[in-house]
Amino acid sequence: MIQNNHSVGIVAVLALLTILCAGCLATSNLAGTYEVEENPDLVLELFNDRTFYCKGSWCELSGDYSVQNDTVYFQTYFGTFTAKINGTTLIESDDMVWVKQ
Repeated sequence: MIQNNHSVGIVAVLALLTILCAGCLATSNLAGTYEVEENPDLVLELFNDRTFYCKGSWCELSGDYSVQNDTVYFQTYFGTFTAKINGTTLIESDDMVWVKQ
């Protein structure tokens, strides 16, 4: 009986680690430099520590980001913005497409 309880505990710990590592992998796969093809001076940097920095000729913005399923949530002092993950691109709600470089 004790052996079964240990097995259940081990399975639960492995499941939790799998979920946590999946979130880390999703973030590390997203990390990198993104540009908008129509506006190459606009650059978005996503870092492994879940922070981001966006800079262009008319703006500069930074904050934290998180990933849930196929959506990236960017938290800034202006509020939260989202983008859908589609392969190596991020698509904002206004259809601006960021391409990973």
